[in-house]
Amino acid sequence: MCNIVLLQSSMLMLQTLCKPFLTILNSCFMSMLRILNPHFPL
Repeated sequence: MCNIVLLQSSMLMLQTLCKPFLTILNSCFMSMLRILNPHFPL
């Protein structure tokens, strides 16, 4: 029982940590695409 709660809390922490990182990564990727291909519709 305790194990499942621990797993859930660690997963939640991971998601919370990864979300801003993924957002930053995504925006970097989008700007890179825009630079490489100016005709790319965004």
